[in-house]
Amino acid sequence: MPFRNEASTLKSFRYVTAFMVNSFSREHKRLKYSYVLFAVLTSLALLLLLLAAGQSEWRRLQQKFSADTSVVSQFVREKMLQNETLLLALSTYFSGTQSPDINAVQRYAATMQQRFPHVSMFQSALYLQNGSSLQVFRQIMQEQQLPDNVKSLRRGRYLESISPSEHKALPVIMVFPDNAESLVVGLDLFTVDFIARRLPAQQQSRITLSEPFTLLDENPVVVMMLPVSNAQGITYLSLLVVEVSNLLPPEQSYYSRMSFRLQVAQDQGDAFPLLSHALPSAGLALAQLRQQQTLPFTGFQLLVEYERPLGITDINWGWLVLLVLAWPLSLLLCWRLYRVHRRQAEGLEYQHQLLYRKANYDELTGLPNRYHFEDYASRLLSSAERSGTHLAILFIDLNGFKRINDEMGHAAGDSVLAAVGAALNKLIRRGDMAARLGGDEFVVLVDPISDNDQLNSVIDKLHRLIANTHYEHSKRYPLSASLGCAFTEIHGYDLRNLLRVADMAMYHDKQHPRTV
Repeated sequence: MPFRNEASTLKSFRYVTAFMVNSFSREHKRLKYSYVLFAVLTSLALLLLLLAAGQSEWRRLQQKFSADTSVVSQFVREKMLQNETLLLALSTYFSGTQSPDINAVQRYAATMQQRFPHVSMFQSALYLQNGSSLQVFRQIMQEQQLPDNVKSLRRGRYLESISPSEHKALPVIMVFPDNAESLVVGLDLFTVDFIARRLPAQQQSRITLSEPFTLLDENPVVVMMLPVSNAQGITYLSLLVVEVSNLLPPEQSYYSRMSFRLQVAQDQGDAFPLLSHALPSAGLALAQLRQQQTLPFTGFQLLVEYERPLGITDINWGWLVLLVLAWPLSLLLCWRLYRVHRRQAEGLEYQHQLLYRKANYDELTGLPNRYHFEDYASRLLSSAERSGTHLAILFIDLNGFKRINDEMGHAAGDSVLAAVGAALNKLIRRGDMAARLGGDEFVVLVDPISDNDQLNSVIDKLHRLIANTHYEHSKRYPLSASLGCAFTEIHGYDLRNLLRVADMAMYHDKQHPRTV
């Protein structure tokens, strides 16, 4: 028997290794769940980053779109404000005196047209209502050496001389530039008729815009009109002809990738489209950016509607693609780290199992050792005592083993012990235990045992088992067993006492074979 301190140390070591093996299973689950949680958190983090990157890209596109629309709107605003200023300045030449200085008007028109090339022409018309206005008209025409006959558009096809008394007329009294076509025709014939028909009965000092139309050179224009009356009550109509295409910035990069519509809403309630720009069909758009702006002016306002389709090429895919690729790569990295960690843990588990087996099992026979047996037997005895059942402990000593070990060597002796251990392991039932105490001594715990007859039957089976165990040279060197048993019904439930009784009975059987 080992010393008490040695037995206590080995038992403590066995408990520690058992705890390490049992805790590894829990640690393996925690490891698995930790990596699953890490993968989920990483995926959520990448998803949040992807959403943040997408939102940032969306804001960038919106800001770029807003900046482009602001450039276009600001350019249109500046051009229209320039037109307002030019038209108001032209009107001052007709409102201050009874007879305007036509030479001064023409000099002003020539200077402004050179400075502002988007202006197609300056014109002024006299609103004929009575004889005094006709007299002023003839005086102005004579100063320009032009015929003073009054013409009106007839049936939308030709000009015809009329008498001012027939109806209201709007004869053109000054045209710039002064080329032959302008002197003869002035504005387009349809424009003259359009202005005549749209002039309100009661003149108001506010700017009115005409709908876009085409001049002889086929350039779309719009006419800005401002009525003005002098002190004598003679009414003039200042006309500013503006090319519509010149209302947009010269750099098309600002609006080449968006469509827009520019509408005029006048104070008297009229509304009409002024300018539009449409993009060619470019397939399916991922999204649409839209914006509306209102540009107020004197007597009217411009309503601008912008729209930009977003395609694949508009989006900066760098960060988005990087984050999308980072997701499977992060999962792959997580999986590789988990596998490496798991292999390390499995290696540690294998070492723990080796330690546990060395601490609890006999390395030669594979049977539990003394300390494992005592632990198991103590728990079984406590349970049997509480339930009132009985069990038996049997000591086995091999007769003839010393001869085999001395004559055949330790290797042959080890093979015999291994064969006996394998035979015992096959014989015992579920819940029983066979263990090697050391040397050629074995112990068997049988649970439950109902009476002495069953106990004697087990003893006979063990005698026959040992005698019939097959090993090398088993015929030349036969084995037998000396058996001693302790029965809880007779000897109680104290393990130390049962081991002592079984040991003594075994030595008695060795001296007196086949007696218990």
